[in-house]
Amino acid sequence: MFACLMNLFLASALYGGAAAAIAAVPTSDIPGVKDHPTVPRLEGSIIIAHEFEEYGDLEINLGPSGRDALQCRSYYCPSDFQPEQKTMEGRLTRNLYLLPPERGTLEVIRQYQAHFRQLGEVQTLFECGEETCGCCLAPMFAVRGLPDSPVFSHVWGSQDHHADEFGETRYYAGKIEHAGGTSYVTILTALNRPQTARDSRDEGGYERTLAYVQILDVTDLDEAMMMVTAEEMQATLDAKGHIVLYGISFDANTGRLEPKSDETLVEIAKLLISKPGLHLHVVSHTDGKGTEAHNLNLSNRRARSVVKALTTRHGIDGRRLTPFGAG
Repeated sequence: MFACLMNLFLASALYGGAAAAIAAVPTSDIPGVKDHPTVPRLEGSIIIAHEFEEYGDLEINLGPSGRDALQCRSYYCPSDFQPEQKTMEGRLTRNLYLLPPERGTLEVIRQYQAHFRQLGEVQTLFECGEETCGCCLAPMFAVRGLPDSPVFSHVWGSQDHHADEFGETRYYAGKIEHAGGTSYVTILTALNRPQTARDSRDEGGYERTLAYVQILDVTDLDEAMMMVTAEEMQATLDAKGHIVLYGISFDANTGRLEPKSDETLVEIAKLLISKPGLHLHVVSHTDGKGTEAHNLNLSNRRARSVVKALTTRHGIDGRRLTPFGAG
């Protein structure tokens, strides 16, 4: 597998090429994903879609949408039905879980709430169930931020699903002050009832509870951009095929790495060691202040410096690294 790295930028050449048909409802996590360290899964759950952003924004619903029960029978959500929202920024993890057959939507919400209370001080921002949520809190709207997934399509029936294909919809949004900092959490859970599913009823996907859990850890932008762990690099590569790293810096107008780059180099090396088949394109960009020829030369020297540091200091095979200066 090939990928790309730097501001450093990492991009996988195989990304987006695995769209095979799914024959049965999944029984295990999709590859390369994991739970949030503070908000783990409920017992028996599996991850069927995942997204991670080192710095992203989370829209938190603070009230219901739609104006009455009749409007909530509509297949689509008019713009004037959108609920009041609050947007927060930070490190964002999104996981879509498929629950075991015996787990209901209310149980999912209550178990997560109990876990949050164990973590620290909890503030409920909004909570609703079924009709009190309004039509536009249906999962068809909340999951649009997740990447397309053949597993996702199969379990839900299709990528284009309607609000009435879900039952017992419940939503929770909260703020948690815990030992590790401040986190905002939203949970949207519903029973899967896809009209378009041909075989999921027989294979165990119909009337299964789905839980869409989003966790935003409040972080400083500079901190988030600077430090990315090997695990986070891998998660982003799996989801997007590339990653931009801001933790690599150089002495002004030179290709010499600054000492503060060491932390990020260590994490890149960890990633490469943990994934022996991974090849990286190391792509460097400059600030654009010099001439085009100067910047191209400088970015090439900087990309080669990163490759040299990884090979000489961390023992990475140079054949797995391709430097490229983007000017």
